[in-house]
Amino acid sequence: MLWILGAVGSAVFAGLTAVLSKYGVKSANPDVATAVRTSVVLVFACIIVFITGAYDGIAAVSAESWIFLALSGLATGASWICYFKALSIGPMSGVAVVDKSSIILSVLAAMVMFADERANWWVKLLCLVPIAAGTYLMLPARKCEPIDSGGIVPLPQNDSVSAKAESNESGAAADTTTGNEQRNVESSASVNASANSATTVKKHSATWILFAALSAVFAAATSILSKIGIKNVDSNLATALRTCVVFVVAWLIVPCRGEGKYVAALTGSDVLFLVLSGVATGASWLCYYYAIANGQVSVVAPIDKLSVLITVLFGRLVLKEKMTARSWTGIILLTAGTVAMAIWGR
Repeated sequence: MLWILGAVGSAVFAGLTAVLSKYGVKSANPDVATAVRTSVVLVFACIIVFITGAYDGIAAVSAESWIFLALSGLATGASWICYFKALSIGPMSGVAVVDKSSIILSVLAAMVMFADERANWWVKLLCLVPIAAGTYLMLPARKCEPIDSGGIVPLPQNDSVSAKAESNESGAAADTTTGNEQRNVESSASVNASANSATTVKKHSATWILFAALSAVFAAATSILSKIGIKNVDSNLATALRTCVVFVVAWLIVPCRGEGKYVAALTGSDVLFLVLSGVATGASWLCYYYAIANGQVSVVAPIDKLSVLITVLFGRLVLKEKMTARSWTGIILLTAGTVAMAIWGR
């Protein structure tokens, strides 16, 4: 049962990670933020390895474990980059929900690849229904504003113009014609500007959803690859080894994309929150890999994704992000499905 507690600990620290990261990427470049955060996680993981004496087991790590831990690290790096990008342009609660949809992919993949994960498979599939429904309901609903068929929005009449029209009809007729033409041009420009703005917002929304979805896919791959790579390897050591891969990938991306200049642009506040985020991530990983090393991925993954509760509540209470009845229904379904999976899916 200790692995259940490990999964819960992973969820709590993962929730704190999202909250702290949101503050850390307010003005920081997403790729640089990922690299800095990874550096902190690596230092944290190495300290834990030396404290526990897990470094003695490096020589015993098999070639298969090295390969899958490395692949897991690559998947994690890709997931982080996509996650930070989505977090920098989208709402924290929305990004967290889409990212956490990786639970569905993780559970299905685990049941296909590992025989021990198929225990109570029908219960797990049933639990995925409210989880999937909750995830969908928590996505921001798109609203489309109708535009008048004529494409011209009439402007309110000015009282002084109306008074002048009444006093001098002939002069007002000419003025009105000119005024109408001018208003038509102005209103047409306004409509075009509104349409361009709406298009930009739509593209912006589609972009963060795409990056959050990619983060979920890579996160699901991380769980499966880690489960294979962690066989007969101390969970703390496995965390440190895969973090080394993530560290290399993260820092290679920064110069390759010409983003080195953004490192010096980090503010003290950015660094502080990224460091705290890194520590929270390190703690979450240690708990998570202990849990999957000793338990079932199909159960650990859903519990770990309960971190969305912390993220969403923080977004609502502190960042004042709006939560509709639809969103609350979604979070209830997501939580209910996850708790049911933890209780009856084992």
